[in-house]
Amino acid sequence: MEGIFLLGLGIVVVLFLILRKFNTWYWKIDEKISIAQKTNFLLEKILVQLGGTTPTALATSDEVLVEEIATGKRERVKINKWLDFQRYNPKKAPLYKVVEDEEKKL
Repeated sequence: MEGIFLLGLGIVVVLFLILRKFNTWYWKIDEKISIAQKTNFLLEKILVQLGGTTPTALATSDEVLVEEIATGKRERVKINKWLDFQRYNPKKAPLYKVVEDEEKKL
C-alpha cells in the first residue's frame, strides 16, 4: 500500500515538472524574463551614462559599495562590473545590496 502511494506521488511530481516546463515554453515565460532583464540592464546603463541618479545611487561615481547581506562584508566595485553581475547572476544578485558610502556623504 505504501509503495503504491509513493509511486503515485512520484508520477504526480514528474507530471507537474513536465507540464510546468511545457507551460513556460508555450507562453514563452523564460524568454520574456530574459528580455526584461536585458532591457532593465540597458536602461540602467543608459541612465548612468546620461548622468542620472538611480535609487541605489549608482551614478554618483564609477564605483559602488556593495554589501553581502548575510555577512555584512563590503567591497567597492566598478559600476559596469556590478551591473554585469546583476545581469548574468539573477539568482545571486539579491544576496547583495548597494549601500551608501559614508565618505561621500561628508
